Amino acid sequence: MVTRPLLWLLIFCLVMIILIIMINLFKIIARNYNESKETTSLLERIASCFPYLLPLIEGTQNFGAVIITQFNLINILYKYTLMELILVYTKIPFLGFSLFIILFFLFGRPTLPVRQFVRFNVMQSLLLFLLNSVLGAIFRALPIAVRSSLGGEVISNMFFFFTIITVLYSIFKAISGQYSKIPIISEAVKIQIQNL
Repeated sequence: MVTRPLLWLLIFCLVMIILIIMINLFKIIARNYNESKETTSLLERIASCFPYLLPLIEGTQNFGAVIITQFNLINILYKYTLMELILVYTKIPFLGFSLFIILFFLFGRPTLPVRQFVRFNVMQSLLLFLLNSVLGAIFRALPIAVRSSLGGEVISNMFFFFTIITVLYSIFKAISGQYSKIPIISEAVKIQIQNL
């Protein structure tokens, strides 16, 4: 059980870490904004980050249960960041699928005049969402004995960390105004965008 002063200290430390990260990100953005030939506006960079919430929520819902319950720090971060979003996401049965279809029809076709940078990030987030959905369906189809075994927990944690790392990497690259390079996924997105 975390005592109240320790909780406040933890929250203060997290806020300070987030502030330091944000300051460094804005320095990188400012440096890259001046150096890049094809500049993207700050609004485009921020807008490119929001679609990554979809694979983050899907991956956390599918694979995060084991690790969230085992580690207190991750549990606290989860409660204060993603828990409400995941509760809404699970209460509405076809919300993820509906968002996927809407984003695909808006950004997967040339009808909406959007810059290629934003289109790339939206399409990449949709592919990550699709990958998480398929892997989650396969994982849930396994027998409970397999899922609750040590091997099942290792697989679940591996997929959870894959989701977290790829989403954070993609968001960092989007904020920096650069294209992320995730093997196979980024190449598929580039092929899709070039065909538009």
